[in-house]
Amino acid sequence: MDKIIEHQQIWATANNKEFDQSGNLKSYESNLFWQLDDYDLKCLKKGSGNELKDKNGEKAKMKSLKSSSALCVNFFLYLKQNGLLPLFLKAVGIHCNNVVSAEFEKQLKTNASSAKANLDFYIEYDYCIVGIESKFTEHYSIHNLPLKQSYLCKENEWTLKEKFSKNFPNLAKWINSEWKPRNYYGKDKKKKYTGRYSPFEYLDAEQLVKHLFALNIENDNYTLVYIHYDIHCDEMDKHQKEIEVFKDILNADNVHFISISYQEIFKRMKEDLKSHSEYIEKMTSRYFSFKI
Repeated sequence: MDKIIEHQQIWATANNKEFDQSGNLKSYESNLFWQLDDYDLKCLKKGSGNELKDKNGEKAKMKSLKSSSALCVNFFLYLKQNGLLPLFLKAVGIHCNNVVSAEFEKQLKTNASSAKANLDFYIEYDYCIVGIESKFTEHYSIHNLPLKQSYLCKENEWTLKEKFSKNFPNLAKWINSEWKPRNYYGKDKKKKYTGRYSPFEYLDAEQLVKHLFALNIENDNYTLVYIHYDIHCDEMDKHQKEIEVFKDILNADNVHFISISYQEIFKRMKEDLKSHSEYIEKMTSRYFSFKI
């Protein structure tokens, strides 16, 4: 992760963009290649990730040079604005005739109390949907977030609710048998809750599971695409092994799950995008020119 941050700072310096000691730029706009239109700006503002505004003494997440949401917007906004999203779908093995809509920070119901899934990007095409989770540096650190009690049975507080497990029997079996049951505390550090923690260190399986529940509710014809920024290191190797375990479990439930790196997608798309030199140049100079 340090290598990624170092190269992002090199890019910022080369492009006369000032950043503080924490790697935050002066504005989120200076972190983006293209201007957001009113619709995309509205979508990002309504997301639950505090992406655009400073809040409670914390900088807006999209000001950070290591922001995964900035990477996601930089990667997809040009494609969206220029009708090129079918090229992305083609690059991940999805063939479509017509993209109906696309949205950043799409919120979907999970049917777990008021809990919602926040998808970094969402595409509707040919009566099908694609939910996209984007990672830049997060998967190089050990995560420690639970699948919360709203997804678990009241009668048996450590077991996944039947309405989730019926469509994902193998996933449910794995969660009920292999995920560690543990109590955790809310933001006020006082009220105690019940949760389950996956056996993974680097893959945020809890988040991906919630995305699957939400997509399944939204449309039977769905695909979850997990895009990660890869560098060569031990953490990346462990992350990839965890992905393979997770993928095998989902395959057993006939879930359409695709895991792929930003580098591989960009490589597959470059030939089809050769007439879009500005996009290629900007993405390459910031994200894909470093030998890391």
